[in-house]
Amino acid sequence: LNTWWNCEGRASQEQLIANFVPGQPLPIRLPRGTGYQIHPGDRLMLEIHYDSLPPQGAPDMTGFRITTTTTQTALANVGEFWVGPLWSYDIAPTTGNTMGRHVEISSECNITAPVNVFWVRPHMHARGVRQRFWIRRQGSATRTMLAEVDPWDAGNQPLFELPANVQLFQPGDVVGTSCEFVTEGRDMRWGAGGTDEMCFMDMIHYPYTFPQNGCFTYCDRDRSRCPVVYP
Repeated sequence: LNTWWNCEGRASQEQLIANFVPGQPLPIRLPRGTGYQIHPGDRLMLEIHYDSLPPQGAPDMTGFRITTTTTQTALANVGEFWVGPLWSYDIAPTTGNTMGRHVEISSECNITAPVNVFWVRPHMHARGVRQRFWIRRQGSATRTMLAEVDPWDAGNQPLFELPANVQLFQPGDVVGTSCEFVTEGRDMRWGAGGTDEMCFMDMIHYPYTFPQNGCFTYCDRDRSRCPVVYP
């Protein structure tokens, strides 16, 4: 306690175990026989994103409560995994009526280990219009839509509970995320700021077997890895 932790970096051993966004219904109920394993020497880190800083000296009551137990020792470890495009360049609106012009970006990720996905959580920022999440079983051309938000509301971000018969994702399956934004006449850059944008689906799953917290596709400027279209 009373120590400062640099949240800028992302350690290779870090595991995202919980995430809350505005409007999310609570609680997230885990399947029977699952949980978040905490071992001696582990460190819990709370990261909070603010839309704007409060006046100096204003109190902040943000926090969370965690309940632990030592009676269950054989629980399957739950984790969260983000799937979506990450672009480091500006996506510029095309010429013409740019204020109301829409742009859509998407990416896909290969599943490399069997995993049960029981909740998915979409996330964009204020310029989001529509978001979709799909799976292509064994790389087939057929998309099975698992979640869709239309219209998007950044202040009321939903959760989707997947039916039991579609929860198992197998190696060879491909999952994808697409996000549609309104440009408002401004360029779009990926980032955590309120004027930036994000695009991902958060897969809440077990067992926690992935080596990192996400399958963000690092987009290239020629858009071969993250197609960009103007609906």
